Amino acid sequence: MAPVAGADAVLRAPGTERPPYQFSQADEQLLDSVQRGAFEFLWREGNPHTGMVPDRKSNPKVVSVAGVGFQLSALPIGVERGWVTRAAAQERAELILSSLMRDRSIRKAGFFQHFIDGDSAGLHKDTLEHVVSTIDSALLFCGVLTAGAYFGGEVRTRGDELFSAADFRFFLSGDSEPHAWERGFVSLGWKPDALNDASGAGKLLPYCWLDTGCEHRLVSFLGVCAPEAAHRLDAGNYYKLRRTLGTIEGDECVVWFPYSGALFVNQFSHCWID
Repeated sequence: MAPVAGADAVLRAPGTERPPYQFSQADEQLLDSVQRGAFEFLWREGNPHTGMVPDRKSNPKVVSVAGVGFQLSALPIGVERGWVTRAAAQERAELILSSLMRDRSIRKAGFFQHFIDGDSAGLHKDTLEHVVSTIDSALLFCGVLTAGAYFGGEVRTRGDELFSAADFRFFLSGDSEPHAWERGFVSLGWKPDALNDASGAGKLLPYCWLDTGCEHRLVSFLGVCAPEAAHRLDAGNYYKLRRTLGTIEGDECVVWFPYSGALFVNQFSHCWID
């Protein structure tokens, strides 16, 4: 397909239906049931010590910080839908954020290890995969910012402190990347030399967020928005992400990320980015 330049290349044809869509009563009931069920898991399964939900049923003490980002984002929805009180949801958010701030050994340059211990919010001991993950931290930050904007007060104060500490420039790839076109993008993460200390010596992973898949987009977007100037990515980092053009229904041009064919690699960042 020949490349198409300009914003008009990705605009829908006049008259094309756009959200919000009108659903049938049966569809609304199904969507309500799915949303309520998802919220109930995120609410009921929170660890009593840290408030955070487990990543897996096989080991309920292992928490993914990415899951916690979705959990924090769900709290305002639960309040608005009348499923929990605002006071209870705010208390849960405060517990989660205070737990995340306890142990600096799970952070590097303000970013978090992917997996942490659900009881202590410290280092977990059930797997050798101790990696500070930029995408999982980005998902966490999205929840932190959502909850902070909704609840204000201590939730916002603690959330702003956590996000302000995130140094996106620390994770930029340098001249060590073998291909020049890979340089200057955010690495997928950072591996500590000592598994019991994420804050010590280590090295960046040799893979970067290069494309406009939702993970690439989310990490880069937050990096451009970092509140601390010394931590912030240049806006060019977001705009130079590779954009793959394709067609839908024969003639409509769209930007898409083809890596796996799964919908989530194109969609889930739009939980937070319009």
